[in-house]
Amino acid sequence: MSERKTGHRGINGEWIEESPQAKLRNKLTPFWTLSSILLEERYDKSNIELIDIINRLAKQCEESKDLIMQLIAETENKELGI
Repeated sequence: MSERKTGHRGINGEWIEESPQAKLRNKLTPFWTLSSILLEERYDKSNIELIDIINRLAKQCEESKDLIMQLIAETENKELGI
């Protein structure tokens, strides 16, 4: 994967790399947000700002699909010991 390494500093200052599962959760956030907005039946469909947000979320979802599939495969491979 050519994605830059992500993670955080632990209590002792050591670098802790983000797990594939954490990366996957983060990449799925736009999907959850988009579905929540679209299922809300009372949102104002004429609100240009909201339509812009929906379009950006949909673009993020589309752009994340390949990486999400790679992360799923990586997670499955680790579970299988590959």
